[in-house]
Amino acid sequence: MSYFGDSGFGAESTLNSTTTPLSGAATFTGTGEQNAYPDIFIMSKADVAGTLYVDYSPDGTNWDSTYPVGGYVCGAGIPEVHVARKAGRYFRVRYVNGAAAQSYIRLTVYSGTYGELMASANQSLGRDADAKAVRVYADPQDEIVLGQRNGVRHYTKFAYLPDIDTADGEILITADPAKPSTPEVLTSAETFSIAFNDTT
Repeated sequence: MSYFGDSGFGAESTLNSTTTPLSGAATFTGTGEQNAYPDIFIMSKADVAGTLYVDYSPDGTNWDSTYPVGGYVCGAGIPEVHVARKAGRYFRVRYVNGAAAQSYIRLTVYSGTYGELMASANQSLGRDADAKAVRVYADPQDEIVLGQRNGVRHYTKFAYLPDIDTADGEILITADPAKPSTPEVLTSAETFSIAFNDTT
């Protein structure tokens, strides 16, 4: 742990910071350290997507817990900023690279006392972002449709035409003369196909 240059903003953890690019699917594992600071502040950016983890240990040997369990999903070329509470535990940072080799990574960790992070109202809020959202909508589906919630996609199951009628040659379903005119009750699963084209 390097305390040089600590000006009240915490101290850089040289044992858990790196700028050495990783090969495809490689992992950077920092060295476990313990200090009197309660939090760690993590900044990372790489040109290949990866996953960031914080491991904790009560003794510096047994790494019993990981935060978050699924890791922070880091997009390619997207700066990531996270704060993790460690209390008196040993900690280390792990970064698991994606399939391609990196041309750069900038992973820096500071120990200190850090407050709650806030997300700007003009950016997407990732599902794993440890930030308080300051943008409010009546319906969260609006944010998903507008692309303001990373990691969530909007799908439309059904579509519609504004005008469907026989006069315009637009018939969604037509009767099949091969079928009986009386309704049938299905007693087992069947597959239905709807065939259409732009003229009939």
